Amino acid sequence: MKRRMLLKSGIAGATSVLGTGRALSQDRAVRLIVPFAVGGSTDILARALAEQLRRLTGQTYIIDNKPGGAGKVANELALAAKPDGRTLLVNVASNYTLVPHTQKEPSQRSFTTFMPASALSVLDFALYVRPNIPANTLQEYIQLVRKDPQIGFYSTSALGNITHFCGLMLASATKLQLQDVPFQGGGLLCWELSVDTCLLE
Repeated sequence: MKRRMLLKSGIAGATSVLGTGRALSQDRAVRLIVPFAVGGSTDILARALAEQLRRLTGQTYIIDNKPGGAGKVANELALAAKPDGRTLLVNVASNYTLVPHTQKEPSQRSFTTFMPASALSVLDFALYVRPNIPANTLQEYIQLVRKDPQIGFYSTSALGNITHFCGLMLASATKLQLQDVPFQGGGLLCWELSVDTCLLE
């Protein structure tokens, strides 16, 4: 229910930015830039938002997936777009709270220029293991890694994003030696899971 209500508020926020969309020319599409690959949670939310906006405004909305740099690639692309109301950026809050403190020379402009229009969703995080891993609880998984550090590899949806930090925090809290294996998006991670454990939002 919370996600559905937030998505509705996101639609309201987006339409306020677009001025209801009625003033836009119907022969040109509005672009929604997503900083992750196809199939992840942010991509799915952006597509749901695009469909609802299409129904509300009659306008065409195109999803433009631009993964890379924990949001930096998408940010720079959005900044370079003409300020004509035809480009929206669908991002995650952690890209603005984490990345400026983790990249050696982050583009501060790309992380301080944007003003959020609305929240779309609040996502939970989960730790998944393959069925052949004999762990049904987090405690059982921790005990397994303590006995065999060689299985302490986990995959995340991107290097330097919030799922990566969740893994680092888990390793710090449990004193485990965990190694991150990053993918370019949660969708790719789900389809091509190459390690036994993954962190997803």
